[in-house]
Amino acid sequence: EVMRAIRKALKADGTWLTGFELKTEIGVHGPKELHFVLVDNGRSEMREDPAFREALSCIRCGACSNVCPSYQVVGGHVFGHIYTGPIGLVVSPFHHGIDTVANEQAMCMGCNACDTVCPVEIPLAALINDVRAKAVERTGMSWTKRIGLSQWTDPERIDRTTGLLSTLQRPLKRGLLIRIPFLPLGKEKSLPAVADRPLHYRAREITQTNPASPVMRIGLFPSCIVDHFLPNAGYSAARVLQALGADVHLVEGRRCCGLPHLNSGDRANARSMAKDAIAALEKVQADRIVAPSSSCAITMSDDYVRLFADDPEWRARAMRLAARIRPFTTIAHELAKGSDIRGRALDLRATYHDACQSANVLGIHDQPRELLRRIAGVHVVEMSDSAVCCGFGGTFSFEWPEVATPILEKKLANIAATGADVVITDNPGCLTHIRGGLDARGRTPKVRHLAEVLWDSLAPDT
Repeated sequence: EVMRAIRKALKADGTWLTGFELKTEIGVHGPKELHFVLVDNGRSEMREDPAFREALSCIRCGACSNVCPSYQVVGGHVFGHIYTGPIGLVVSPFHHGIDTVANEQAMCMGCNACDTVCPVEIPLAALINDVRAKAVERTGMSWTKRIGLSQWTDPERIDRTTGLLSTLQRPLKRGLLIRIPFLPLGKEKSLPAVADRPLHYRAREITQTNPASPVMRIGLFPSCIVDHFLPNAGYSAARVLQALGADVHLVEGRRCCGLPHLNSGDRANARSMAKDAIAALEKVQADRIVAPSSSCAITMSDDYVRLFADDPEWRARAMRLAARIRPFTTIAHELAKGSDIRGRALDLRATYHDACQSANVLGIHDQPRELLRRIAGVHVVEMSDSAVCCGFGGTFSFEWPEVATPILEKKLANIAATGADVVITDNPGCLTHIRGGLDARGRTPKVRHLAEVLWDSLAPDT
């Protein structure tokens, strides 16, 4: 009888009436008056949104909070409203307005750990990104961040910005890093230096070393960070793929995929940059387009499709591109499986940091370790929580050092416990963050990209 009465209180389309009392005469010991108050509280709006509708499946288990690195530092209600943690960032805007998480949504580093444990498979990381875009639209972005991102929207601006940074860094440059001890951030980590010679300067050199009878044609999309800050990692990736039988050409070397803008809620620039990248990469004649940055590979294969959910033409183009995108680790492992190529055994005691997106989105874990053992004879000592975020999160570590630093400290402690001489990873962001943290603390382990270690083993004797 109660359920029949409740059903009468529903609208014809199945949504709840908002703010009413329901009365019926029932009771265990005879007729009584029973009151029900059904509160919609924004749930109907969520139900009508194709993306956020999935968040209504939440069973409030708290699993997403348990694995969230930021939540472990800030805890409590800092990371949401009544609903806390990652799910709180998703549902609170509907229950209490976007202002309730306009600041807190920045606590998400985009590690995607919450997606891996949600028992009802809510795409929390993507929805938090959508909330961030809504928050930026509502409350804006700091002028410093907006100016910074605006200088990273096309290859010409990136070249001008890195050229200026190259000049400014000279008094502070120390090898591959910049130390800025007079700033609070400088005490926590050293910053990557702009390379004297970006990777795209070596495009012809890479082409000239291609094998005569390739098994695959690859367009190497290095990402702007690899091109300007870690060119040796990009060069090593190209040479490793060539050694494994692939024909490799550097493509769109100076272009940014738009990941920093997308993660910062700057959807206008992210969409524009995604269209430019899709249009440019559509012209590349290759079987696969490979990125030595797993985060960039995910942006182009997953995020572009979601970004154009409301545009059928560009969504279709994004899906065609996605079918061709591969991260370096995956394609190198695929090529190595069909090859008996071995390099020189390297006398290294190494530990491997699984970049959170490589592990949580791409499911990469065994592949890099197998490559290191089979090709380079590297002894890998496992660290605790190898797939837990290092605290980088793109611009997160610069905007929220008080949260990022404790996360980094845990990662550095786990590295130290292994006694490893080298830390290996396949993500440029993690590489620069961990390297900078170790340098600022005067610790000795080197941090290298997977491709660099493999190329050390495969490179011919000189």
